[in-house]
Amino acid sequence: MRYPILEQQNLSIVPRRGLRKRTRPRGETPEPNAHEILVFRVNGRLLVDNGQWGSSHSNVIKATHVSLVDMSLDAPVVVELALPAADAAEFTVQVTFECEVTEPIVVVRNGRVDARSFLEGHLRSIRGFVEIGHKFRLDQVADMRAELNQWLGVFATEAPISEPGMRIKPVSVEVMMPAELADFERRRRELRRSTTLNAEGSGLVYALARILQDHDHTLRDLKQKHDHTLESNLGNHRLIQLHKQLDAVGHDEVRAAHLALVSGDISSADLAAQLRTAAERDSDRTHHASEQALREHLLALRAWIRRGGADNVNIDPDKLDGLFDRLIDDTVAALDASPAESPLGTPTTGKLDEDETDVD
Repeated sequence: MRYPILEQQNLSIVPRRGLRKRTRPRGETPEPNAHEILVFRVNGRLLVDNGQWGSSHSNVIKATHVSLVDMSLDAPVVVELALPAADAAEFTVQVTFECEVTEPIVVVRNGRVDARSFLEGHLRSIRGFVEIGHKFRLDQVADMRAELNQWLGVFATEAPISEPGMRIKPVSVEVMMPAELADFERRRRELRRSTTLNAEGSGLVYALARILQDHDHTLRDLKQKHDHTLESNLGNHRLIQLHKQLDAVGHDEVRAAHLALVSGDISSADLAAQLRTAAERDSDRTHHASEQALREHLLALRAWIRRGGADNVNIDPDKLDGLFDRLIDDTVAALDASPAESPLGTPTTGKLDEDETDVD
């Protein structure tokens, strides 16, 4: 959109038609907004309509030209131009001005239809402005922007723009991102974003693997604790059962053998062998006890005779000792041959000589 002259139009003089009042047809002149005015050329003079003239006003009827002028306060005007860079490229620079029309007739007379055109010419005429970009490469946009902002401060104070009928001041300068640099930065952002996503994905995969690994370790620890508890409980149970079995069996080998057979620890053949062994041990213990009792009995009898218990019987002491020794041997031999007989039964071997028992 143009500034400050928004619209221009040539007009023809409204002719007379009989006695009717002359009126310029609607639509031949622009309709101004509140911040706009019309400047008419009437008989070679420029006249300003402040919104008081109607379509039948003599100046409107006689006008040959009309201009619509923007009277906005501090209207922004952006001038864009290209400045060569150090690497055979170009910076795109935008300089923003705030403008205000103070004398619309002067502006129309001077033909300042579009402020952008004469402001661009003014910028290019400033010594050293176009060469600012030669010091920077295309990727040094930030440095170029800082240099231009410093220049703008000096330009606004030391070289103000003087344009008849207008008040103009520069307010900002911006270095646009070059298209190739913008594409490069876009691709770099996409690559950085992709790298970040990949890194986050890898991190999530690693975290998931760690969680699964920790879960496996936890399950393994729980299983070990569970197995240990079961083994401990089983051991305690077995120990209790063992104590019960020991209390029930005591020192009875036969009971112990039968319990082992019921528990499946031994076979029936092993049970028979253990029973035979136990019976033999019992027989040996019984035989030994009988023999010992007989010996003690005979020895006691011998001692009694020697103390005079048989003084009324005519017996030779030496023959009596021999008789006792022989009696003991014969009795032991009889016990060995027939373990079931009484240890005091009749001897099976040997015969007392009548002369050895010569009793008067």
